[in-house]
Amino acid sequence: MDPEFTRRTKAIVDDALGGLAGPPAPAGRPQYFFVVSRGTRFIINVALAPEPSLDLDELLPAIYDFIEARSLLEDGNIYLTRLGDVSILIEPSGSAVLAKAFDGPVVRAHYKEFHRNVREIEKEFPELGGWDGRQRSLPDRFRERLQSVLGPRPPAVAAPPSAADATPAPGPAPVAPAAPAGKPGGADRPEPDVQDCERKMREWYRSGLRIDRLKEALHKDWATLVRAFDEYETGLAELERLEAELEHLEGLGFDDEAARLRALRNDPANLGQMESGLRALARRVGEKYTIRLPVPDRRRLAESIRSLPLGIPSTLWGIPLERLIDEFLAADRGVASDGSVVVWLRGGWYRADPASPEFLEQISGLVRTQPEMLPAGIEAERLRKLMDLAGGPEGR
Repeated sequence: MDPEFTRRTKAIVDDALGGLAGPPAPAGRPQYFFVVSRGTRFIINVALAPEPSLDLDELLPAIYDFIEARSLLEDGNIYLTRLGDVSILIEPSGSAVLAKAFDGPVVRAHYKEFHRNVREIEKEFPELGGWDGRQRSLPDRFRERLQSVLGPRPPAVAAPPSAADATPAPGPAPVAPAAPAGKPGGADRPEPDVQDCERKMREWYRSGLRIDRLKEALHKDWATLVRAFDEYETGLAELERLEAELEHLEGLGFDDEAARLRALRNDPANLGQMESGLRALARRVGEKYTIRLPVPDRRRLAESIRSLPLGIPSTLWGIPLERLIDEFLAADRGVASDGSVVVWLRGGWYRADPASPEFLEQISGLVRTQPEMLPAGIEAERLRKLMDLAGGPEGR
């Protein structure tokens, strides 16, 4: 996607979200509903008021100009344009564009009502998405049945305006969800503070977070809305925790992989993916910097010690077998000059591979310990934390 287009789109939506909490204004009344073919600009208009007060000769050019100026209108988003005191809500639907004109400012209730209109019309006329304006059967049926599809609607209540002139909002604007049946007024639990929801959405969006799931929840019942915001905030806290864990990977040679995981931080829906990716990456770090025992299993280690042709070295005499196994598994590890793994027992280095004929023989010479394998400035404690994150201490 063109970065400049992304920047412009984000700025437009920022402005739209920023205007959601404006001062109260009288609600406009619906006057006309329109269906416009994107390809041919053929338009169908249906009056929604007994005597519409708006001039069609002014409305139609305003709708055409809006569509012409915005070739990248997205299905599912509601756009607002104004012509003086007139407000027009617009939502694309495949090859068609649906619009609703009001004789004054629109409010949050208007957005939800219009979005419901669009969904009902799409369900009633599934061919609408591919309409090119030349199929006359659609206009005929549309004019006959559109009023019954829309149905009588109660007048919208006054509320703050939802957007600025000719500004696309990210999905239909929020409204206060109704309390479920049997719970008048939300007696069991208070309804969510819609203004607070809007404020949080603006802050999250401006910080680069995706809010798609929250926009969807705004069209459902109040309990769903509350649950969606609770889950979103919980997910954000978990993402912040995982982002802090990513700091343990800095300087270990996996910066590109860590950056890809960090990019998932913009959406709580990515929580599972980010967590599993971080664990997998921590295991890779462990494989690179951890000295692994050739025989981590107690049973196999006991069998190997018992099978030594000459028994254990004299330097280890007197140590009960179970204690020796405990010390072997917990011992510091190193790599000898020939690349073999050794363990530190009772003041000396011993070969750790039961498959070697030199198993448990004491060695002398240079041994590279695990902390010495880490890059300069990286402490062993960071590696231990990564191993805990990876799911266990198998590669201490």
